[in-house]
Amino acid sequence: MKLKHLLVLEAVFSLATGLGLVLAPKTVLFVYRLDSDATGIFMSQNAGGLYFGLGLLAWLVRNLDQVELRRPICLTYSAYHIVLLVVALTAWLSGDFNFQYGWISAMIEIFFAAGFGYFYFAGGTRVRNHSQTRRR
Repeated sequence: MKLKHLLVLEAVFSLATGLGLVLAPKTVLFVYRLDSDATGIFMSQNAGGLYFGLGLLAWLVRNLDQVELRRPICLTYSAYHIVLLVVALTAWLSGDFNFQYGWISAMIEIFFAAGFGYFYFAGGTRVRNHSQTRRR
């Protein structure tokens, strides 16, 4: 898989999640069997705005060629998904509320964290330096 494809997947997932949380927070909260009180709706819509913004960023940088810019983006998205993984696992395993689909959230976060982590560590080592390829 290329970084571009991972960024497109990130964009689609984040934009869809963001729109769902902003436009239909009660429905999303119901699917996850979470409370849809005023605080839950407010926090869901705020999270939706963040998802939407990060999805839009992923879409806009999908064709970026500069390694010096791609690596920090990959590190940021990897760290973002690691934090979301910890949150999902904590919620799922705590038993404090009925979070039946916690394993799905955890798997999604593992996929994205590992993917962006790979491109940060392995993908960033292949630097294209055109000045080295020219004859002197």
